[in-house]
Amino acid sequence: MSLLPTGDQTVSGNAGPDNANTGFHRWHLENFLPMLSETLALHGDLSQALDRVTDHHRARLSGQEVDFAQANQDLEDMLSALFTAAFPYQTSYDKAYASASDYAGQNKKMIDDAFGSAKAYSDYYADLNARACRKAFAAANAKVHARRLTAFLADPASAPRTDWESQTAIVRACAAAYAGAFLPSEFDQRHQMAMTRLKAAQTDR
Repeated sequence: MSLLPTGDQTVSGNAGPDNANTGFHRWHLENFLPMLSETLALHGDLSQALDRVTDHHRARLSGQEVDFAQANQDLEDMLSALFTAAFPYQTSYDKAYASASDYAGQNKKMIDDAFGSAKAYSDYYADLNARACRKAFAAANAKVHARRLTAFLADPASAPRTDWESQTAIVRACAAAYAGAFLPSEFDQRHQMAMTRLKAAQTDR
């Protein structure tokens, strides 16, 4: 079962009210964007870019033209928020903490003089490292997927088949971000719940 609108569910660049191939925009408007809004709210991020992307999809669904340069920027801003929320911060932090602890153990006097304790240094380094990795992860993913999704917004029917990878990527990121907002013990259950919701619209079309 496909996660995404494919085949006769795509919409052409001439999409309008009488065009039956509106699955791409409907999936975003009825399924993905509401789920993303809920997910970002759980992370305390009420992205205004999401509202603008919603407007772009509504416009395309009704056959209106949009400013695709602006749409690309709005998508990039929205996806930056998504991939920031989806980044496995704790995993990154734990790996960096372990590395910093090893380093601190081998350079005890220097670390104690500068930070007071190995723990203080490890906490500082791990957080700094994880934040930097999260920022880079979000920026890189947002840029590449925004470009691809802008092409879909313009004309899903003619977008390269390989660009469907971006659709898959945002589904997976949204599910991970949603599940990550809850306790670690709930992650698998919440992740499956999110994936089920994101796939639901596909089974009804």
